[in-house]
Amino acid sequence: MSDMTLYLNVLAISIAGLTVLILMINAAILLLRPIARRHAAKTDLDQVGQKATVVKSIRPGRPGQIRYRTEEGYHQADAEADNLIRNGRPVLILSVAQNRFRVRPLTEEEQAAARRSDAPVRDDTV
Repeated sequence: MSDMTLYLNVLAISIAGLTVLILMINAAILLLRPIARRHAAKTDLDQVGQKATVVKSIRPGRPGQIRYRTEEGYHQADAEADNLIRNGRPVLILSVAQNRFRVRPLTEEEQAAARRSDAPVRDDTV
């Protein structure tokens, strides 16, 4: 009879431990879900249509780097383009694929318009 009591006690303690673990996991999910949603809302896709600056020359078939601004500050990322774009040149972010931005140089008119208005440049033709 004593072995049976020992097994029942171990089973009861195991079930209680698993219940506590499930409650802790559910509490963690409730606490972390809002943080994850805020972070997911701010993805690289939000940068499509925004202006950036080349910090490392971009060559066809060889990625360079761009710097762009978000609410959190400045960020640097890899970028690719169909033609050569040198350092310091302003570009427009067209898309994101495989953790790399696809960009094109801003035209003189787009640069002038961006200087006149501090609003971000959008490319609706793509």
